[in-house]
Amino acid sequence: MKDLNTVFCHLHSHSQPRYPHFTLCPYCREDAPHEAIVIEAVINYFSLKLRNFFIETELEIQMGADKRRADIVLVDGKQNNAAIVECKRIGVHGDGIDQLKSYLCATDTPLGVFANSTDPSNWDFFENEGRNQFKDITSDVFWKNIQGTPEEQSFQSPIDAETYYKRGLANYDRAQYEDAITNYNQALRLKPDYVNAYINRGNAKHNLGQYFAAIQDYDKAIQLKPDYVNAYINRGNVKAASGQRIAAIQDYDKAIQLNPNYVNAYIGRGNAKKTLGQYAAAIADYDKAIQLNPDFAEAYYYRGNAKRSLQQHAAAIADYDKAIQLKPDYADAYYQRGNVKKFMMLYKFELMEQYNAAIANVIADFDTTIQLKPDYADAYYQRGNVKRGLQQHAAAIADYDKAIQLKPDYATAYYDRGNAKMKLGQYAAAIADFDNVIRLQPDDATAYHVRGNAKVELEQYAAAIADYDTAIRLKPDYAEAYDDRGHAKMLTGKTFAAIADSYKASRILKRKF
Repeated sequence: MKDLNTVFCHLHSHSQPRYPHFTLCPYCREDAPHEAIVIEAVINYFSLKLRNFFIETELEIQMGADKRRADIVLVDGKQNNAAIVECKRIGVHGDGIDQLKSYLCATDTPLGVFANSTDPSNWDFFENEGRNQFKDITSDVFWKNIQGTPEEQSFQSPIDAETYYKRGLANYDRAQYEDAITNYNQALRLKPDYVNAYINRGNAKHNLGQYFAAIQDYDKAIQLKPDYVNAYINRGNVKAASGQRIAAIQDYDKAIQLNPNYVNAYIGRGNAKKTLGQYAAAIADYDKAIQLNPDFAEAYYYRGNAKRSLQQHAAAIADYDKAIQLKPDYADAYYQRGNVKKFMMLYKFELMEQYNAAIANVIADFDTTIQLKPDYADAYYQRGNVKRGLQQHAAAIADYDKAIQLKPDYATAYYDRGNAKMKLGQYAAAIADFDNVIRLQPDDATAYHVRGNAKVELEQYAAAIADYDTAIRLKPDYAEAYDDRGHAKMLTGKTFAAIADSYKASRILKRKF
């Protein structure tokens, strides 16, 4: 984040509290030199005089069916618009005053300022009387009105730590994490032992991916309050997210020691253990969470995932069933249940009717996943795989298309779409898909092999042999690539070289099996 004490521009000033002495960044000066200079003067003027206000820029305002952006809005401590400032280039009026009045009317903001000069004595001040009526007022009246608001005692009462903290909470709720951190910084400057400010600043840093800095905040909170359960859980969450899973488990252990009935501590510890491959231990934690809260859908979902990892497929499905029963719109639970059912289809059914019913059941889960979450790329991909297994190659390709549209670097979707196109005889299109796999995964021997097969179908034998060569270089014991290279060489009349490749393939297979 840029230092807002020295930089100001439209992109860097949203929702920030008072920071005096703004200076334009070079881009602002170059792009809009005159209006930007006026904006700079307005920001400095109000930031020095209004200590308990946010100064927001480019605030979006709904104007009938359209949306416009107000240049500057002064927002009080209760998040109410106190005044709107419309700026124009030096000496230019245009429709600036009418624009300002439209903003005041649309937002019911009580005060307005029109500025087309860097000198505040040349600005126009207005009071919104309602019903599209406005009164010209002097700057003295403007200041009397704005200083009369409960949140602004500009020259008597400086802002306190609690107000900064509440502003930080408001920013956090809006996902304005950098702004939240700025306000928590101010709260801690005024009250260095403010435990909740450390906790919430750590949460904001976690959301920004600033894991080390977040852990430092939780460390400080724990130092100030050693029995703060949430601090251990939040620190454990950050450590788990940053790959420090053993350290995360230690934090969850401490949280459970302090509060044995804290459900989220068991969930966090279970997730960390699952990632470490400690599936049975993870299941024990999920069991405890379910015991404490039998209606916790996520606990059943996570336990289902752990059971799936232990190949306990029927038990995993039962957990996904329960999660869906508790939370009917649980897209991930439908998706994972579909995956487990798909895996179980590898076992043969005695009757074709049973197989068809199982297939329909799997597709239904992926259908529901997509219905609940239309941008779920993996669900389209897995549904495509099921359809390809049913030899419904065109329908599978449509699903792979959607998966790739949502996730353009989806290498396995390109690969499987290429194979489906091969089945339909679309060899050139398949080669394009295998090209993308190789672009994304240059060391994927299988992609070179199948691209070689597609080139053979197009009678591009030399290019196919080059692909087989690369596949074998990447995977020296690739029997199938030797065998297919031998076939391509035979087609080009290189009989002895073809026999040598076939012999090599047979020796590799014999050694393996």
